[in-house]
Amino acid sequence: MKRNLLHAGALALLLAACSTTPQSGNQVRTIDIAGAMETVTDKPLNMADYFSKVEYVPLETNDHSLIGMAPHIVVAKDIIVASSLNQPLKIFDRHTGAYIADVGSIGQGPKEYAKGGFNEVSFWVDTEEQLIYVQGWKNDFLVYEKTGKYVNRIEVKDEELYNLYNCYFLMDGNRIWGHTKIHAEAEVPSVFHLNKESGQPKPIATWTSDVFPLSSEHLSISTRLGAYVAYGGHLMTIKDGEEKANFYAVNSPSLWKHEGEIHLKQAFNDTIYTVTEEGLESYKILELGKWHWKEEDAFQTAGCNDKISFDYILEGKDYLYFHLRTGLYDMKNTKVYSGFYDKKKMSVTLMKGATMMDEANNQKLSIRGAAADGGFCALIGVDELSEENKSRLELDEEANPVVVIVEPYK
Repeated sequence: MKRNLLHAGALALLLAACSTTPQSGNQVRTIDIAGAMETVTDKPLNMADYFSKVEYVPLETNDHSLIGMAPHIVVAKDIIVASSLNQPLKIFDRHTGAYIADVGSIGQGPKEYAKGGFNEVSFWVDTEEQLIYVQGWKNDFLVYEKTGKYVNRIEVKDEELYNLYNCYFLMDGNRIWGHTKIHAEAEVPSVFHLNKESGQPKPIATWTSDVFPLSSEHLSISTRLGAYVAYGGHLMTIKDGEEKANFYAVNSPSLWKHEGEIHLKQAFNDTIYTVTEEGLESYKILELGKWHWKEEDAFQTAGCNDKISFDYILEGKDYLYFHLRTGLYDMKNTKVYSGFYDKKKMSVTLMKGATMMDEANNQKLSIRGAAADGGFCALIGVDELSEENKSRLELDEEANPVVVIVEPYK
């Protein structure tokens, strides 16, 4: 069945029909978030209860490798790529933390890349091919090897429908998968893929329920960096008077690859999808019970404290990691929860907040990304290290942050 463009109503009917259909050898599972909300723990989850090893990788500090404010990392097979404000991307060795090279440079030259509104660099990494894609100035990607060497430029056709500044991407071999986060016009595809050779996009699916027109005379737009966005990105808030609002966190993870399949989590939709060139199929269903937020009510500020929204979902070998909240539009009273879905036990454990523990080292940490080996990663500033880790790692106060990688059982 051809499903290039799916209206929200048709999509819902299709997914209901697919909800008991096996896919790629896996039964579509319902994940009981509502049940886990009834047993939320106040105690931070301990990494040793979920992972075989907690590895600390201090990033080398020298005159060339300094990482600035609002850092963000991606952990690939052999490298760690780090960004920070007003800095070119840095590449470090995944195992030793040794500095390897800068990724090109910021500027307006033919092989230089752009900065965003907060002076941050938008980038994505093909964690298998270990190619680094950096957003350029002309609706394009600049591609670099894991050594920092420039490879080529990919110009994306049809900027009006496929504006890179509005999208999150997954780099996957010969394909670039895209998810439109800022959706202001109904004809703009929600999910699409790009041919790396031609830069030609092809639509896969379109939701109309998430279209927030930017034409109202009552519209106000504000942006903020960091604190409210746990993965280290920035957030755009759009309000239409007092009753309607929407948050756009463009660089929050919404597309990922696991065991050869591409998955997608759309805001205000309780289904995680499997994405193919032909369309979408349901992968996991998030059961939210009384916390369910109807898609048609996505922009209504009233009642948001009694509804769950997901900031992001990460997938590893054994677990799905959730970062979610109530009170999305009420910053003063918002409540954050995080936790894991155990794929083998098919059970969910949630805790209040997002700060977990490595009890063996008395270290607090917050998961910020999925690592290429099936685990997850965090980033800790030297001033955030426990006394045990300060003594063990012997880092200077001005040293670069420490990458923490929690590894799955084999």
